[in-house]
Amino acid sequence: MIRIQLLCVIISSLLVISGYYYWKHEVVHDALIKERGNQKEFIDHKQREVDFANEQTRKRANNAIQVYVKRYDDLRLAAANTPKRVFVKSSACVNPMPRTAEDRSSAEKGLAGIGQAELPETNLRSLDEVIDRIEALQLKSELVLNTME
Repeated sequence: MIRIQLLCVIISSLLVISGYYYWKHEVVHDALIKERGNQKEFIDHKQREVDFANEQTRKRANNAIQVYVKRYDDLRLAAANTPKRVFVKSSACVNPMPRTAEDRSSAEKGLAGIGQAELPETNLRSLDEVIDRIEALQLKSELVLNTME
């Protein structure tokens, strides 16, 4: 009789313990499903933020490239026009005693005070280096544009 009572107690305690673990598993499982749903929403939200940031970065990069290309074109045109614009109005640049009839006629027309200044060799080298750097930047920007498309 004691054995039957002991056996009933053991069986009932096993039932209670197994019921508890089944209930705990269900609660935890439901919580995990709910958390995964929240994680999916969180991940979707973060993905939208990352996409927005990437779009902004792409726009800034495109704008920067366009600015660099426009600046390069402006500098290239300015470099091509530099010899045309480097004139100095000074009586020190003009030969006071004309040698030919053409020189005399230009002096008579009032052009005696205008002469073209020449850039020193170091400035010419610096200008050539700047032009080379600009051309290299143009090639890099074209490469970036091609990779972005």
